[in-house]
Amino acid sequence: MKIKNSGITLIALVVTIVVLLILAGITIRLILNPNGIVGQAQDTKNQIEDLASTELNKLNDITNELNKDIENESEYISLDASITSTPAAEDGRYVIGETVTYKVTIKNVGNISLKDVIITSILTREDGTTSIPSGFESDEATYDFLNANESRTITFSHVVEQADFGGKLDNSIQVSAIINNDSEQAVGARETLTINTEKLSNCSIDVEAIIKDSNGSETTAKVDFSVNVALYSDEAMTQRVGNVESINFKSTSSTGSTTFENLKKGTYYISVVDSNGNVIDNGIYGNNGVYEVEYSNGNKVIVSDNSKFNFNIKILI
Repeated sequence: MKIKNSGITLIALVVTIVVLLILAGITIRLILNPNGIVGQAQDTKNQIEDLASTELNKLNDITNELNKDIENESEYISLDASITSTPAAEDGRYVIGETVTYKVTIKNVGNISLKDVIITSILTREDGTTSIPSGFESDEATYDFLNANESRTITFSHVVEQADFGGKLDNSIQVSAIINNDSEQAVGARETLTINTEKLSNCSIDVEAIIKDSNGSETTAKVDFSVNVALYSDEAMTQRVGNVESINFKSTSSTGSTTFENLKKGTYYISVVDSNGNVIDNGIYGNNGVYEVEYSNGNKVIVSDNSKFNFNIKILI
């Protein structure tokens, strides 16, 4: 009886092994077959890559088309901008206080109306800072609709200020609009106009201090000493320009001087300062000497090229 049971068990084991081998063969064929799992996965990967490449090409086409439309070659809207003013200087450069006048004409050159039409103007200086022209009114540069073949013209101005100095001033003028149909496609045109302005850092101030006695007569310093002077852009003398400079006096001299260089044209204020850069009107010299600062014509100096500024160091003791 034990022998019979062992034979049945052995037969069952053989049958099980055969079935497992058949299933393994089927599984391997499913995986390795071109139409199997691996093949289908590879096909899916290829399809995804093809789709991504197609969509990327479509995106590039859209971007290129948008860039084309925003330039001055738009088939829907055109922009014509010009400068109608002329600088007074012979070198063709605008100076502080002069007015630049711009004229801008936009036109719907398509056969369908445009809506939400907006003209913008951005000034870019040599140092990269930007601003809006002082005479630009956005309300006058916005239109609800621009019909086919319709044109609009605006003029605006900008008064050149000290911040505009640097060699050139670019004005990027742009018009944007929406096609008035179901597509609501954005269109536009752009043009940049440039004026020449005074260059930076071409002016200086020669500052001279004169030693005077208590009676107001010019005298020698008697001892070697120095005073510090600083330059400011505001009358309250809180916005310092550049570094503090020293004026050195020899014991046998009655004057001393220094120079502030690389300045823009404009208005500045000069003051004697202490070692910490604080504005002062008196100080100590030598061992126990006391002096007082006198500005006969005030602290103000207007710089247009190479300017001069004088003040007095009045010896009190």
